[in-house]
Formats: sequence, C-alpha cells, structure tokens
Amino acid sequence: MARGVLDKPIKRICVNCSLKFLQKSTKGSDFCCSSCKHEYKLKFELDYKINRLLNGSKARAFSKALPFNLTLEYLKELYEEQEGLCAVTNKPFCFTAHPTKHVANKDSVSLDRIDPDLGYIKGNVRFVTFQVNCAKGFYTDEEFYEMCANALRNRL
Repeated sequence: MARGVLDKPIKRICVNCSLKFLQKSTKGSDFCCSSCKHEYKLKFELDYKINRLLNGSKARAFSKALPFNLTLEYLKELYEEQEGLCAVTNKPFCFTAHPTKHVANKDSVSLDRIDPDLGYIKGNVRFVTFQVNCAKGFYTDEEFYEMCANALRNRL
C-alpha cells in the first residue's frame, strides 16, 4: 500500500456543496475538490479573503511599478475600522460567489486606491464593493461622484 493512501476509502460529505465523495488519502478533507475548499474559505474566513486581496494588490503594484507598503495587519485593522461596510456605499460585504456567473458578487469586498496614481500604500486604500471598484475604475472620487450624479440626473 502506498504511503498516505487508505486501505479502504471513506465516504464523506463535502462541507461546502454537500456532495458525497470518497476520501482516499490519510490526510482527511472536508471538501470534495479544491474549488469547494476555496469557495468555503472565501465565505467564512475573513483572513483568507484579506490575504488574497493583499497578494493581488502586491502583484498589481509590481506589474504597474506602483509603490506598495501594505501588510495583512494593516488591512485587517482597516476592515475593522470600516466595520465590514463599503467605504462609499456603506453596504455590508458579501462573501458568496455570484449565483449564476463565474465572476465576483457585486457586493464582494474589493481593495480600492483612493488616488489611483499613489499606489497601494497605507492611507491610500479602502475597502469598497466590487461594483463600486469596477465603476470607479481609475478615476478619482470627485470624478466618480460627478459621473454618478450625472447618471442620476439623467434617470430622473
């Protein structure tokens, strides 16, 4: 018998999707696949999500040659200061995937650069919803608010 392989597979139920699966290794798993493990962590583990945002922002800063000095501790404190609410809309963040598309939920937490030219540095980032971050793009707050006001005036 190979090292780490069970003599007889154990029937398990995935914690995330409730699918029945066979555990074949001695290393127990609560998930049927890596996608379910990832999705579960995004839903229930704030540190995991913030760490993913930190790593993504670090990669973007490097690829765009932007300054970067964020830490996991700083982002966790920032999240607590915002009380789990979007800095622009004051809506609570959602940690579930979009129900039908393979994209982030519109209310997923996203890291925004307040001044897009300054980079990912302390004092220049905040947590906003994915929807706000997509709409804001590379614009300043004032440009973004002006766009929103124009859209509202046109709708009314």
